Amino acid sequence: MASPDPSPASELTAFFHAHRNTPVSIEFHPPHTPLLTSGPHIAIPKTHLLAAFPAAYHTFSTLHPTTTPWSASDARALLDATLILILVAAEHTTAVNTRRRILQLELSEDVVTPREEMALLQGVLTSHLAKHNKSPSLWGYRQWIVERCGVGVLGDGGLVGELEVVRRSGEAHPRNYYAWSYARFIVDKFYSCGDGSPCPGNDAPPPPPPPLLRELVESHAALCRTHVSDTSFWSFLLFLFWRARESTSSGDDCGYIFSITKDAAIYAHDMARGHESVWIFIRTVIVDEKLQLKDAERQELIGMVEGWVQEAETAGNEDEELVIEKEALRWISRRSTTASETPLAAEK
Repeated sequence: MASPDPSPASELTAFFHAHRNTPVSIEFHPPHTPLLTSGPHIAIPKTHLLAAFPAAYHTFSTLHPTTTPWSASDARALLDATLILILVAAEHTTAVNTRRRILQLELSEDVVTPREEMALLQGVLTSHLAKHNKSPSLWGYRQWIVERCGVGVLGDGGLVGELEVVRRSGEAHPRNYYAWSYARFIVDKFYSCGDGSPCPGNDAPPPPPPPLLRELVESHAALCRTHVSDTSFWSFLLFLFWRARESTSSGDDCGYIFSITKDAAIYAHDMARGHESVWIFIRTVIVDEKLQLKDAERQELIGMVEGWVQEAETAGNEDEELVIEKEALRWISRRSTTASETPLAAEK
């Protein structure tokens, strides 16, 4: 007698069980197409996911109200159920918090480990799932794991690996405020305390030390050029400028902040015309007193832009780039004698 076909829920959970230590790649496919898997890649038809929902919700609603601590078997069942609920609805806060509570129980490693949760979250947050990439609940859960376990939970990737997760998520969903907020947290976690404490039940060595801040600034500045319209990339570069400036004394040379800003202006003017995001970044750097640009550097940047504007007006080249550059100069003029403002913090 042939065995019955597996249920949609069991098919999904079997795939994730087989890759519990590996970040997976997830796609949602149109309804009534087959479930496809290849290694750590899975394509889930919307109808398949919705068919798995009733069984997952029944398990969740049956076990979740029970008094904790759950048994190991109940915890496994809840992990399977909450995974499907989260795939259906990225902001299912109760499902996310249930996984958090299970981690707090510190059950045996065959139930779940913090690193397995980090691998699962990496797959969900970097896959092209629209709402999941920008989920405050999921990014908050990832941050909570790092706060609870220390940076040792990140494994060999360390800070560079985490920023790569943020970059991929930011590319999947541009202007990803929650992803880049997490990036700020993880940078401060590495550079302010260097915490390498292991997770409960995890004796793995801490991750490699982070690169020098200058190296991080320069590598991210190069990324900004390939994402010139995304204000979140430029906002994070400004944040790195602040951290680099704070890490040095007022007399130390941070000339690379000026050179990166000047190169960004030249690139915007010559190669990436019409992108307001980069000019918001440039004008903010010019007036931000915390960055301690020298007066000569500030005047060189302003003079360069004024020259471009004058040249374009003389030639009658009234394009979008000219409008943006003129507005940047007006903004700088209005604020150069007042306290600096940071409009990049108001991302969407």
